[in-house]
Amino acid sequence: VDLAGAKVTASDPRTLLSRGYVLVTGADGTLLKSAANVRKGDCIGLRFADGSLRAAVEEVRTDLNDNTA
Repeated sequence: VDLAGAKVTASDPRTLLSRGYVLVTGADGTLLKSAANVRKGDCIGLRFADGSLRAAVEEVRTDLNDNTA
């Protein structure tokens, strides 16, 4: 039972968010899984462990080797 509980806790999205990950959604609330699905000017939602925000996209980069922010 303890092992099953640990697996459930580890896969809980809130656990991942508490580690610094963020869930990103489109304006319609659907989960965004790729930068290719977003365009400049789109409104997105960001869900953190302690809250959420809405943001407008200023730039889209699809090069995974580009480490500039």
